[in-house]
Amino acid sequence: MISGKTTVLECPPQTEFVVDASAAAQILVDIRGEIEAPGVYALESTQRLGEAVEKAGGLTKSANAPYVLHALNMAQSLEDGQKIYIPHKDEIEYCRPINQFSSEAQTLVGDEGGLISINTASASELDTLTGIGAKRAEDIIANRPYVSLEQLTELKIVSNDIFDEIKTQISL
Repeated sequence: MISGKTTVLECPPQTEFVVDASAAAQILVDIRGEIEAPGVYALESTQRLGEAVEKAGGLTKSANAPYVLHALNMAQSLEDGQKIYIPHKDEIEYCRPINQFSSEAQTLVGDEGGLISINTASASELDTLTGIGAKRAEDIIANRPYVSLEQLTELKIVSNDIFDEIKTQISL
């Protein structure tokens, strides 16, 4: 049975939510490799790659400085969750060697405008190169990893003539 009494419930006062603008403008960037203090850093969303490198203590003496100079843009804007990797001076998996930065070697070919990596391409991708059939593609794969493109001729996998035809279509 319901009594004739009315109960009034009082609602708590409205709470105003305040967002800290400085916290909203921060992003997290993961910087690894040849950096003095690798880790995840909170940066302002307006900061640039060079500032992230500086905040992480700068490059180590073992960093691939020429790669950093040629391939990384220290004025690049950063994004939340971005990963930055600074390779060791002897690393070839994450960057092309310094001699690959010539304008001739940067000629891009192929459907997607990219070079075919002799260190990572499949046999069918290698087979698309002039003078490279199934046998040579398998020989290329069997001799990985390469530290220079010229190793294809040094190891007698391709002739100098074939190498001259494909050198602007390949990378490490």
